[in-house]
Amino acid sequence: MPAYTEGYTGEAVALQLLVVIFLGIAANLDNLGIGLAYGVQKTRIPIVSNLVIAAISMAVTGLSMLAGDRIAAFITPDAADWIGGLLLCGIGVWMLCQPKFGQVEAYEDAKTADTDGNRVISVREAIPLGFVLAANCLAAGFGMGVSGSSMIGTILSVGFFSFITIGGSHRFGTLLARTWIGRYPAAFAGGLLIVIGVLEIAL
Repeated sequence: MPAYTEGYTGEAVALQLLVVIFLGIAANLDNLGIGLAYGVQKTRIPIVSNLVIAAISMAVTGLSMLAGDRIAAFITPDAADWIGGLLLCGIGVWMLCQPKFGQVEAYEDAKTADTDGNRVISVREAIPLGFVLAANCLAAGFGMGVSGSSMIGTILSVGFFSFITIGGSHRFGTLLARTWIGRYPAAFAGGLLIVIGVLEIAL
């Protein structure tokens, strides 16, 4: 799917925007488990720390999309769409096959990130946590880069939903835990990535 929109119908542009939004959500659903775990433990996540995590996710997404875009320069646009789409589908299937959909890992990351045990995630503690949470952004961003999706739009979407998912799940964790998305965030993310992969191939 080309990153530019000139000559494309309004429907195509809307679908491209939808794909970018879906990617931002899917790449950050692991954050729900982290935010929920901190909410239960009454560990505070300051806005600055949350912004640092979002910035790391954006940087990782940008670098991985650049790498994917460079590879796409050596293949045809149709091949790029297929490779990027299949890669996204493969990541989605892998996430669906994980035991308990990665929820246990999220809680373990939450326990170990607060290294000084003061129940506040400092900027220093947010940096390694940000790189752990950016793992999905690395793989998904590469797939989006290969298929030629909007780099700026994808990066902004990833950063926005990183900030929202951590802040929202931390604040409304009790309500979120009762929903299917709150119980199985990685499963929902995997399903979204498969949908995105199919759209990248089809459009």
